[in-house]
Amino acid sequence: MIRAAWIAMLAAIAVVVTGFELDRQARFDDAFVRFVPAPFRTFALQRKVLAEVREDDADAALADAISLVRRRPMPAQGLTLLAMARARQGEGAVARDTVLLAGTRGWRSLGAQVAVFGMALDAGDHDAAASRLAALWVLDPDRARPVSLTAQLIASPEGRMAFAQVLARGKRWPDGAIRALHGHVPPGELADLVGQAIAAGALFDCGALAASGYDAAGQRPVKCASD
Repeated sequence: MIRAAWIAMLAAIAVVVTGFELDRQARFDDAFVRFVPAPFRTFALQRKVLAEVREDDADAALADAISLVRRRPMPAQGLTLLAMARARQGEGAVARDTVLLAGTRGWRSLGAQVAVFGMALDAGDHDAAASRLAALWVLDPDRARPVSLTAQLIASPEGRMAFAQVLARGKRWPDGAIRALHGHVPPGELADLVGQAIAAGALFDCGALAASGYDAAGQRPVKCASD
């Protein structure tokens, strides 16, 4: 009797371990998604919802996204996927509210930050858009995305002013951002951005300052970090 109980317990543990391991593999490979038992689906559900959104299977995407959020309500990824599914259903207002909630739940979610940035920029809220960009410059290993979004924001004087304030408060990432923007935004906009950031208290390293094209002629000489 005891032996049978031990065997049953070990079998149950094996099922649980296998279920979680399959779900972990599904995070990186769609081929594993269909093999993950329903009680263990988290990453598998994320991949499934993404596939359903791409294939325009709105009903299935919404049902699976709701299931994912119920299972893990706190991470921003589930809410971001739910917002995408809502948008596929034509529920634009609900999708926007869900994205905003995702942005507050997880600043490390790239999808949530990009979505909230776009909504803030469309609404003319340059300060909110700039704060989301700061998170993207810290988080996103693909510089092309924050470069492109920054170019959109600083194309307007209001956007440059908002992003200059964020640069002045930033730690470490602003130098890399200025270097990355060099050659990808109009030189006048970049120089104006850096000038406003310096006026707000930013201290750039000498390489970033040179890349920006900022000219302090006629003003007090500007110190850079290696001076």
